Amino acid sequence: MSDTLNSVKSADEGKTQDTISRGNGIKIRTGADFQVSNQSIGTGISGELLFSSHFSVETGLRYRSYYTEHYMDRDDLLRRKHHDFNGRPGNPFEGKDHISDLYIQNRLLEIPVTFKYYVHLKKNYSISFSLGTDLDIYLNQELSFTHMADSGKVNTDNFTVRGDVVPFNNLVIAAGVEKQWKSWVIQLQPYIKPRMKEVFYKPKELEFGVGVGVKYSFGK
Repeated sequence: MSDTLNSVKSADEGKTQDTISRGNGIKIRTGADFQVSNQSIGTGISGELLFSSHFSVETGLRYRSYYTEHYMDRDDLLRRKHHDFNGRPGNPFEGKDHISDLYIQNRLLEIPVTFKYYVHLKKNYSISFSLGTDLDIYLNQELSFTHMADSGKVNTDNFTVRGDVVPFNNLVIAAGVEKQWKSWVIQLQPYIKPRMKEVFYKPKELEFGVGVGVKYSFGK
């Protein structure tokens, strides 16, 4: 009889300890994130508010750099990309002939907003499912190309401009896994980004990649 009571007591203590480790109150996690995809790389800081052991909302600030785009000439650019490629008035090609070797690189500041649901496993592992978006707030665009001057000399022009952004233009759908050691959490999260609206500073193709996060947890 005493052995049975001890077993029940041990099981209850184990559940209680697990509940404590998971936490039933509000928690805040802050840390750094890194993402790499088929189109860009991004890094930033984020904060996550856990309302319970299963639901959370996350936001932060991220810097994203898209891979350099190369076009053979102006016709190639206009054929493959929206004509208003920098979202600003004016034509950098005006008065220039024999334009070739165009390179464009877009860099963004964005605010990620994500809602997550967690399924807890043994040994402080969890699986997460999330839905969110990246709100674009600032675009820096670099453009360079070569052209033939009136003298017959080949020149290279470089422009850096601030482009106009469309704040909401994509969704972020992800599923991942995390491991917690005491107050530290490591997250690994593959994702896809369906495009809700076409914008000139992002490729038309579906973006997919993986994110890694390291966070410190506050609260019980």
